Amino acid sequence: EEGAEAAPERVEAVSVRVRVIIGELMHGRKAYARREGSEIHRIVIHHSGVEDATAESMAVHHVTKRGWGGIGYHYVIPRDGVVYKTEPVLVVSNHAGKYNRESVGVCLVGNFEVRAPNAGQLEAAAALVAELAIAYHVPRARIQGHGELAGVRTRCPGALLEMTARRNGGERVMRLGKGGQ
Repeated sequence: EEGAEAAPERVEAVSVRVRVIIGELMHGRKAYARREGSEIHRIVIHHSGVEDATAESMAVHHVTKRGWGGIGYHYVIPRDGVVYKTEPVLVVSNHAGKYNRESVGVCLVGNFEVRAPNAGQLEAAAALVAELAIAYHVPRARIQGHGELAGVRTRCPGALLEMTARRNGGERVMRLGKGGQ
């Protein structure tokens, strides 16, 4: 219709099915600190670094070997693309050093130095990250791979899970790297 204004562009969340397994995982004696949702300003993407890791095995490792209060990540996405919620988002878990208080940790299972994540993992991660970014008002520039954080020296989330800035708007996207499947 002539003269009609176009509707403003909106970002809409995509519904993600999440399996909550917080109570099923090992937790340490020392509980993680809590925070307010308003303290969340960043989403950090990780890889497990181990092909056959599970949320359960990571929780055991983090508690028994590292002495943490529980698993280090808020969400874990294995190769089947199921999203597991492993810690409440308002818990300050150990996954990104000095960035723990302000970030949500999302871990995709696999060693992405050796084998790329599959399409199901990437789709689930992208949908989850979109929902988290909207819910906690996380700007696109603060959706980062672990190794992109200032002062952090790691190859995580691996060379085959590239976090690249799209030049046409600066949107961060996860995409398959060289040799992806």
